Amino acid sequence: MAYTQTDLDSIDQAIKDFALGNRIGQITVGTDTVRYADVTLDQLQTLRRIVAASVSPVSSRAYARNGGRG
Repeated sequence: MAYTQTDLDSIDQAIKDFALGNRIGQITVGTDTVRYADVTLDQLQTLRRIVAASVSPVSSRAYARNGGRG
């Protein structure tokens, strides 16, 4: 599956929401939809690493440079 920058941005927002305690909501990446309440922060971060690796190496480095905070 080809991921897009929009998918990556959606995951970043989900991570921010989750970290702020907003556990109600959902994220759609490609054709898959995941409710925030159904995943852990570690799972969202793992998904982000997978998507970032296929979108752009620059995005992955920026994420790491920001300490994993988008």
